[in-house]
Amino acid sequence: MTKDQDRKLGNKGERLAKKHLKKKGYKLLKNNYTATVGEIDLIMQDDQTVVFIEVKTRRDESFATAISAINYGKQKRISKTAKWFIQKNALQNRPCRFDAVIVIISEKNKPEITHYTNAFPLH
Repeated sequence: MTKDQDRKLGNKGERLAKKHLKKKGYKLLKNNYTATVGEIDLIMQDDQTVVFIEVKTRRDESFATAISAINYGKQKRISKTAKWFIQKNALQNRPCRFDAVIVIISEKNKPEITHYTNAFPLH
């Protein structure tokens, strides 16, 4: 798969994840938030909780599970970026958590979406 195809697949996965979470009552705060320390795919609100969401999109998981791509290093970068977002937006008194959404878009089947709440702790 080319870089452009990867990007298109990732963008489609993020759109599907956002739509899925909105149906569950989440409110979008930021899409593709970027700071000098890193990037977060989706920042949403679930009731009063600020939720930092990493979206992983794959065609299949025959090589490795998508959730395994959210390794400790990735978690640390997301945590640093979340701390930056919290400080810049004066959200220190709000609860927050880190979720992951895995989107599998195969050629034949409709997309499979798995939402992991509290996927990892703040590092």
